[in-house]
Amino acid sequence: MSTQALAKKTNIFELLPGKLIDIQVNQNDADRLKLPLVGYAFGRYIILKYPVGTRAKDFAEALMPGNSLFVRYILDDGSRECFSFVSQVKDIIECPEKCIIIDYPTRINNRQLRRHQRTQTHLPAIMRFVDPKSGMSVSQANGIIVDISPEGCGFTFKHSGDVTKLNETEVQLCVQSPIEGDIEIPAMVCNVRQTNGKVSIGIKFFGDGKQVERLLVHLFIELL
Repeated sequence: MSTQALAKKTNIFELLPGKLIDIQVNQNDADRLKLPLVGYAFGRYIILKYPVGTRAKDFAEALMPGNSLFVRYILDDGSRECFSFVSQVKDIIECPEKCIIIDYPTRINNRQLRRHQRTQTHLPAIMRFVDPKSGMSVSQANGIIVDISPEGCGFTFKHSGDVTKLNETEVQLCVQSPIEGDIEIPAMVCNVRQTNGKVSIGIKFFGDGKQVERLLVHLFIELL
């Protein structure tokens, strides 16, 4: 991640039960799970709910005792701090329900992202163009969010037609998150560039900011 951040280290794990934690089970970034926290004993272990359905079968071998895990989470206290640590599967318990016990971390890395710093990403999204009179969506473009901050983002998509009239157009930026659900952010196109059939758009967010915060939570978990 190219963003500048305030990096710190700690060994204090502070989350409430029910919080979803991002678990990466090997070096393949695609092999990741979102598991609810059940509880923990300070300095000893952390208990996570075992995945269910087809996910349980797919990850059964990777979650065997002794295997390493990379853990990520966001602290929900308004600080927008991102945490990560390396752990190991300690045990699997079956009663009262199936859970994973992992080692309590000896060191937790965290970084507080600066508010206006742009973060590079590669996040699929849909940009819906809005009729200013009716407020209804009239067309859409499937593309990629290439960088983002709490104030706005860069969005690219393929298009060979004229895009000069897009400047100062009202849009809805739509992202689907497995944790946060469907996220729709009202925004406006600030600048447009087109090169060889590729359109690059600068987008400014507006509104109360709650949807932007939801998107950043999803994004930072994916990038940390």
